[in-house]
Amino acid sequence: MVDSEKRDHVTQTLETGGDYCYASEKRIFLLTIYSLPKTAKYSILEKYQIALTLADKNLFKKGVSPYQDVYLLIQVRNAITHYEPEWVTTESEFPEKITEQALEKKLKHKFGLNPFASDCHFLS
Repeated sequence: MVDSEKRDHVTQTLETGGDYCYASEKRIFLLTIYSLPKTAKYSILEKYQIALTLADKNLFKKGVSPYQDVYLLIQVRNAITHYEPEWVTTESEFPEKITEQALEKKLKHKFGLNPFASDCHFLS
């Protein structure tokens, strides 16, 4: 994505252009700055940020919802679509050796506990 200095420069250039910078010219100018339509190198969230910029809307803040929730959803989708086995330790006499899957850590506090699941082991 374009760094903040470049974006500030673009914004300043557009603002000082006065009546010369019409909306369509502004969009074309931004398209050249973002090197579009070569968008394959951008993630889907970066593409949304670019679309918001072109539409003169506020960008999503990367550190909060909904950006973080969508980012996590994309990670879940990619984990399902491009599954790669991951080793975890579920039982050990040493609690510090018990591990979780990477997505499990991220999703743990997003949802309530399943009322049909219990702490006991059904196969024990």
